[in-house]
Amino acid sequence: MRSKLLAFVTILALVAVSSVFAYNRITRGVALIGELWLDNPLDVAYISPQLQQQADDVTITSAQILALNTTPVSIVAAPGASYASVFDGALCEYDYGATAYTLTSMTGVQFRYTNGSGTLLAQINETGFLDQTNDELRWTDAYAAASGDSDILPVANAAIVAFAAGADPTLGDGTMTCRVFTRRVLAALP
Repeated sequence: MRSKLLAFVTILALVAVSSVFAYNRITRGVALIGELWLDNPLDVAYISPQLQQQADDVTITSAQILALNTTPVSIVAAPGASYASVFDGALCEYDYGATAYTLTSMTGVQFRYTNGSGTLLAQINETGFLDQTNDELRWTDAYAAASGDSDILPVANAAIVAFAAGADPTLGDGTMTCRVFTRRVLAALP
């Protein structure tokens, strides 16, 4: 698993208060998504963790896919005590082998906190993905309820796992590589 720290900061305006100090709250709608502290208008002294997006790449082998319901695969490590990973989305590529997967009772590839019964973060429909005889690419956003609500309680110090909902697939020999985008945030406000 490799991690890359990606710049996730679009600064629309910075206001310098004298030439010594500036502070700006960065929001999406009415939600605070980060803070930017400057001790010199040309140097960034502190960017809050909410603005730092991390991308974790993981390849799930054929053997792991065949047991994905029984044994979920950790794709983002637990962030440490007092922190939670906020799921932003995932880009997954299915690399077809010689045999497509048989998905008898499998209903989706899910991303969850902790294990197969943890909070649902996102899902990729398995039909048209793992059962194909060619390579496939899918993007999934963070979960949003049919009501439009999309709030999820971040779970402190929890890994994010890939899980096969319903049942393990049978047969098949392709692999799946996912780039999972998350942000590490405090699990509770100070």
